[in-house]
Amino acid sequence: MLDTQNKIESSLRLIDNSFSDNYSNYYDLLIYLNKDCLSYAVYDHTETMFLALETYDYNNIHNDHIFKNTLNELFQINKTFQLKYNAVKIAFGDCKSTFIPLSLYDETKTKTYLSFNYKIKDDYTVRTDNILSLNAKNIYAVPKEVLSLIGKYFSRANIYHSATPLIEAILYQNQYTNGKQVFAHVQPSYVEIAVINNNKVIFYNSFQYRTVEDFTYFIMYVYEQLGLNSENISLTFLGEIYSESALLEAIYQYVRNIGFSILPDNLLFSPVFNELEAHLFYNLFSLNLCE
Repeated sequence: MLDTQNKIESSLRLIDNSFSDNYSNYYDLLIYLNKDCLSYAVYDHTETMFLALETYDYNNIHNDHIFKNTLNELFQINKTFQLKYNAVKIAFGDCKSTFIPLSLYDETKTKTYLSFNYKIKDDYTVRTDNILSLNAKNIYAVPKEVLSLIGKYFSRANIYHSATPLIEAILYQNQYTNGKQVFAHVQPSYVEIAVINNNKVIFYNSFQYRTVEDFTYFIMYVYEQLGLNSENISLTFLGEIYSESALLEAIYQYVRNIGFSILPDNLLFSPVFNELEAHLFYNLFSLNLCE
């Protein structure tokens, strides 16, 4: 455990023996972060595979300023974040977003699109991603001070909303699958739910939850609102959920066909990842698919 005021704890660390600071210019650094945790992975272009993975859990993140300070401390402590990389890709979780088809998108109205559904704080910056597989813009807002900190450490980083790699990977994996499917990307305090039909996204949203009952309600709410039959429409879990978890046990009472995701077959991994459950860091690894 790292001795910090915000109790930052490294809960998982996998490093291939071939990983070397001296070859970081051949590596890509992928980071997934939110107010519950930060995970990073290192992809080696020479060996065309992932070499490293580490995840940090922290608590007492009550506002964006504490969030920024926690990240700053972590970036200072771990020298992996201080290396020079071929590319850096960072995905923000737990921030609201909205999709706009490219055919309807007007750059001058970017902030307006998001404000239709969410209140945008003055100290937030509105950003956009291109979701190529959807021919759409993903519009979202992130804290200015956190974005500034990332620019300090990773001046050339590509920034994304977490839905962007999630949607790109789901559609890539299911491009030859027909029918409707539900996907739930689980994090400690929120869940992102996406529904596809014949490889087209018909629903995406994220929901904050505190209890098992909250979690179950939001998933079943999506089934009900879209008229999905929980007896035959599958539910695939991604992210931080385990086979023995209370969340899964509760959902089994309502949805018959439940499974865990596998990783896209075009991603390769060092043998040190062999014991890792594939779905746990799905969104982090899927950053490798983002342009």
